[in-house]
Amino acid sequence: MTHSGSSGRAGIDKQDSMRLDLWLWAVRLYKTRSLSQQAAGGGKVRVNGQRSKPGRQVRVGDRISVQHEGGDRVLIIKGLEKRRQSAPLAQLLYEETPESRAAREQNKAPARDIAYPRSRPNKKERRALVRLQRGPLLE
Repeated sequence: MTHSGSSGRAGIDKQDSMRLDLWLWAVRLYKTRSLSQQAAGGGKVRVNGQRSKPGRQVRVGDRISVQHEGGDRVLIIKGLEKRRQSAPLAQLLYEETPESRAAREQNKAPARDIAYPRSRPNKKERRALVRLQRGPLLE
């Protein structure tokens, strides 16, 4: 009898908390669950300012810091979902802090200012590029 009572209590606990790696995967911050486990285990994810393991239980209101290639993100958990949702629904499960959003937008800005050539370089321009890369050969 005590066993069934304890499993019932565990079911209630799971509704108000869940594993960190599962939440990161469910809200589409990582493409696969193993990538979310590697990130959490590798120190790329912090919960409430503390380094955490993939199995750490997270709750609504926790502050998650994630280091991504696109920039660091600071998120506040708004909801828990064990199943992976579509992107619009997944975004409802967290809120990004305004400071985090501003920092990511600022990091994106320089990438947009890159000038791309309109066409392939002709023979004369290719030779000029080679000279820049290798230096003049016999001049």
